[in-house]
Amino acid sequence: MSKWLPSWLHAVFRVKRDKIPVRVQDHIIEQATDHFPALSRNVAKSLKINDYGAVISDVRPQAILEFLDSFGVRPEPEMQSVYVSFVLKVISELEIEFAKIGFSPDTAPVKGHDFEHWVARELERFGWKARATAGAGDQGIDVIAEKHGIKVGIQCKRYSSAVGNKSVQEAISGKQFHGLDVAAVLTTSSFTRAAKQLATSTDIVLMTHYDIPQSDQHLLTRQRTGYGN
Repeated sequence: MSKWLPSWLHAVFRVKRDKIPVRVQDHIIEQATDHFPALSRNVAKSLKINDYGAVISDVRPQAILEFLDSFGVRPEPEMQSVYVSFVLKVISELEIEFAKIGFSPDTAPVKGHDFEHWVARELERFGWKARATAGAGDQGIDVIAEKHGIKVGIQCKRYSSAVGNKSVQEAISGKQFHGLDVAAVLTTSSFTRAAKQLATSTDIVLMTHYDIPQSDQHLLTRQRTGYGN
């Protein structure tokens, strides 16, 4: 379980044993913690609200059941709503924990250069020594960060559309130019299929800004998010 999650949160999530067994609750909490960026992002996308606050569609239950199925938890139809409510509570409590340490992906600036400095500051919040590059002559690397002797370069893309091959190619060049151990592309959006394939074959890490709290997992161990698979 991620080190920033207090163990006492297990008690917060408890529901009656005859509904969800405690060992299953613990398993769900651990999986939700380990995969919180992707889980939070997917559940958030599953709820659509118009400009007037009215719900247009809510397919969060499907997203949560897909999450549970990914690690072998498949509740019976009559229990699905109980499990969905439990996962929503877990997400809510984890969001509170993020807020306590001052991290919120919703605070990411819109302008590119501001976003790069924001990424560097947020990485420092999680123990990295990070700085935004000057911009000109950065060879595709916007943030350089270091932790435990590992030097990482990140290309930052504040996009609403999918990030393509070009950004991955630039990260490859930047990695060589700066003599980095690891290179990554971090976006507020998603990645094209071609970008994912190129990243996989060239060992470039793909991330979103939701992944910053778990940057050690992605950058130090080179574990990619779902975007990189």
